[in-house]
Amino acid sequence: MWYPHRKAQLTELKTLCESFAAAGVQSIADGADTSDRANATRLELGLEKVELGYEMLIETARDLGTFISFGINDCEMLLFCEPANFMILNENRIHAAWVASNAFAHTRMQGALDYVEFIQVHPGHAPRGSA
Repeated sequence: MWYPHRKAQLTELKTLCESFAAAGVQSIADGADTSDRANATRLELGLEKVELGYEMLIETARDLGTFISFGINDCEMLLFCEPANFMILNENRIHAAWVASNAFAHTRMQGALDYVEFIQVHPGHAPRGSA
């Protein structure tokens, strides 16, 4: 079960999937949830067009720099990763990352799409933090 803020982000991604695809971006929503929980969210939110991954290893999430939290109630997994979004280029290199320490600070997908459109107009613009 994904929380309301994450569900809002996924719903926004659903509405922008075609725009991301038109910009040449493959969108994938992934997390540490079980397949059952991820599929229940897919059905609840009508995410047929969103590629939804699940069962990401906590070690992999840590390697990506995401924040890991302990579940504090029966609805949460024992350990789970907080929201993060990555723009990975064809060379499997992270070009941009939006990492939140809690669900309330999630990324707006329109902002990520705006950035994709910016780098298409300015293709030589190197990402900051790449030194």
